[in-house]
Amino acid sequence: MRVWALGGWPAADGFLQAADAGTFGRCGYQGGVSVEITSGRVSDIYVIALSGEVDLADFNDVEAYFDAAFNRGERLFVVDLEGLTFMDSRMALALARNLGRARRAGGDLAVVCVDSNVCRVLDLLGLKDNMRVCESVEEAAAAVSEAGAV
Repeated sequence: MRVWALGGWPAADGFLQAADAGTFGRCGYQGGVSVEITSGRVSDIYVIALSGEVDLADFNDVEAYFDAAFNRGERLFVVDLEGLTFMDSRMALALARNLGRARRAGGDLAVVCVDSNVCRVLDLLGLKDNMRVCESVEEAAAAVSEAGAV
């Protein structure tokens, strides 16, 4: 299980309060866990971390998570894909859709993407040109904070 220490942040740094961190759920089929969704906060930015594999079978669970966040009034997002080993095009397009939702609400969404296979999906679909793709949660949080301040 992935524990909130994304980007190597110890909890004592104060960036992430233990009370803010939580696990939304584990999703999958045939008894196997294909994606784990973890959430937390960095200041006023909502961070969603996905690990494992996300595909058509898990898509609705991830979308429900975004829906719940938007319903709570969240508008600044970092989506950490660093733990993903596979992402299909439907999930990539969901990121683009939620980027649009965030921007229409006056916020923004940045993606942390280091794995070349996952980043390649964003690149092949032309999404890297329209969304902030960062190498760390720190970099993504700074980019989203800057956009939210405008």
